[in-house]
Amino acid sequence: MATLEELERRQKQIAEQIRNKKRALAAQERKARNHALMVAGGLVMQHAPEGDWKRVDWDRLAAWLNRYGYKVAECEAEALPTVEAYKRLREWEHPKTRNDDTAQANGGTGEQPTAAPERPMHGGDGYVG
Repeated sequence: MATLEELERRQKQIAEQIRNKKRALAAQERKARNHALMVAGGLVMQHAPEGDWKRVDWDRLAAWLNRYGYKVAECEAEALPTVEAYKRLREWEHPKTRNDDTAQANGGTGEQPTAAPERPMHGGDGYVG
């Protein structure tokens, strides 16, 4: 049978493992959210004047978003756990990585159900992430 000291040592080890796991999950959540924000920003910036984020009047953009930002709610999809939501985003970014079921759901074309951007995402420099 384990001694009290051994059990307390094991309890400290388990508590440290729990803290480490919580930190890792929080980092994973932050990474996925930051990537989603980057992609959303790219979607907005592809409509910037000449596709150049350096030409954006940020006050006017903020005012426009304040006025029409509620329309983003019309783009609602099923809320998923972080890992699955991140996968959905990556599949949207890279449609050729999607599985056959998704391609079949889109008429067998394998294309996105929405129109693809005409300009490169993320400020027009060709970086997609």
